Amino acid sequence: MDTQNVNILFLDGECLVCRRSAYFVHRLDHSKNIHFSALQGEAANMLPPEWCQLTDANGAPTGSVVLAEYTDNGEYKYWRGTNAMLRSLFLTKSIMSLFWVFYYMPAFLKDALYRQVAKNRYRLSAANKNCPLPTQSFKDAMLP
Repeated sequence: MDTQNVNILFLDGECLVCRRSAYFVHRLDHSKNIHFSALQGEAANMLPPEWCQLTDANGAPTGSVVLAEYTDNGEYKYWRGTNAMLRSLFLTKSIMSLFWVFYYMPAFLKDALYRQVAKNRYRLSAANKNCPLPTQSFKDAMLP
């Protein structure tokens, strides 16, 4: 699939919390506005390299979510971290779009929560190491 003219949500492909988040967004996205790719994948080459880093200088996980939103003027607008997840929910045009209101929350509050989840994402997924098999619909929304 071509990466032009589509909204792409980039997540850590090795993280269960991230994959489950992608499944969740996909299930909400009935009009199939959002495609998905791993930050380690080929499609991530469109991003600046520093946006694909999943660890800090000490090797501790930092987490990273990037949304490349295709706009009406033919260009991409990039969203990172908490704002990327909130904008993804907004683009689903589901009831979860209402979470967009949190975009207006002070960044230090929402980013602190995001950093805690990102830092502990591997520990959070340790209790359940199984991930559901992707549906054909989800496979179709995946980019290399």
